[in-house]
Amino acid sequence: MLFIKIYYYLFYKLYKFWEYVSVPKFWSDVKASLSIDLLVLFAVSSVFFYFDISFGDKTIFLACLILMLFVSNYFLLQESVWRKYIDYFEALPKNKNRNGSILVWSIILLILLSFIHSIYWMDQRARKNQTGPYSKEFISTEKD
Repeated sequence: MLFIKIYYYLFYKLYKFWEYVSVPKFWSDVKASLSIDLLVLFAVSSVFFYFDISFGDKTIFLACLILMLFVSNYFLLQESVWRKYIDYFEALPKNKNRNGSILVWSIILLILLSFIHSIYWMDQRARKNQTGPYSKEFISTEKD
């Protein structure tokens, strides 16, 4: 139950963010849901990049991604349960809401920084091992 509440609080904060920055204000619920999906993708990709795990067949990866997007968006947006949670979190005291905001944005920042660092880590590993765009075969064909 705690995980669901955290998920909805993250949704609430992203919903309020999209309501604040969007002109005109529409589809903030969809934008918030897609933002969560993107954060999950960044977090999972970071783990794959850090541990040098191959995504394997790209069609399987894309199918899993589409399934993840469909399931999370269907259950969140189709049922309109999110409206009750928006009202619930709006009623929280300002102090509690401010602390929650700091926590949520810190987690989002950590996920984004981890994703950027994992890409850097992967690039450094490729340079060291001379693989990918740093392989001798790739460099020699590029010069020709």
